[in-house]
Amino acid sequence: VRTVAGYKRLFTGFDLATVTLLLALLAAADRPLHHVLIYAWNPGVLVAFSMSSHNDSLAILAMVAAIFFLIIGRRGVLSIGFLAASFLSKLFPAFLLPLFLKRTRWSYVGIFGGLILLGYVPFLGAGRHLFQGLSDFGIVTCGSVQTPSRSNSTVTKAPSTAMTWHGSALPKPSMA
Repeated sequence: VRTVAGYKRLFTGFDLATVTLLLALLAAADRPLHHVLIYAWNPGVLVAFSMSSHNDSLAILAMVAAIFFLIIGRRGVLSIGFLAASFLSKLFPAFLLPLFLKRTRWSYVGIFGGLILLGYVPFLGAGRHLFQGLSDFGIVTCGSVQTPSRSNSTVTKAPSTAMTWHGSALPKPSMA
């Protein structure tokens, strides 16, 4: 994918696939199919995923597939595999791992961990910077609002924390 429109189409496709899996889950559970509209017509889904090409739709699709194979297909390994794929897109599916392991086998934690490690292999060249984006996100979003200094070479957090960052540690925020 090389364009914004391409990403929008890709993530819209992920949303449509999620709707299809949700329909299959509802049908298998003998629930009303119109309940899928709770997800499909959700403005957050429509705006954030389809219109803004946000990658949460990939994590949600893989998570719903993991649930599908856990409940409907009774395929534990495949279910854990999709949960690992969901985790590789976003971190929140890790909270479901104990529930999945309880319904399958606790030994599948090795499969989950192995797939996670396999997913990170292409990025090992980043070395100790592999997870720097996660810490940068935490520094930037937690605490107080950042305000640029007059020299524009240092950004200082408001007085609620003593954190200061210098231009070399993190990129300077845009003033747009």
